[in-house]
Amino acid sequence: MYVADHVKLRKTHQTEPVLQAGAEIDAVDYRGKTALFHAVSNGHSSVTKFMLESGSSPNVKERLHGYTPLIEAAIEDQQLIVEALLQFVRHNPSYLIR
Repeated sequence: MYVADHVKLRKTHQTEPVLQAGAEIDAVDYRGKTALFHAVSNGHSSVTKFMLESGSSPNVKERLHGYTPLIEAAIEDQQLIVEALLQFVRHNPSYLIR
């Protein structure tokens, strides 16, 4: 089971052990969405922060529209998540898209 599956199924308490077991943090599902993307889409701000702190890339684009997690958060009006993503990039400028 991918990390994204745990987030989609709201089994977020199992996310950390799966990552510690060596799961790929930015593995994508059939729609090209990572666990971070699903956390954002479902409004899980604490999981979003955890995924970022664990090394998930905020720059991965989903396949259908080419959205990043930040764009998805803005579309879904997830203000806390938008702020968390922007704060993460501010403190980790290597993630800025150039």
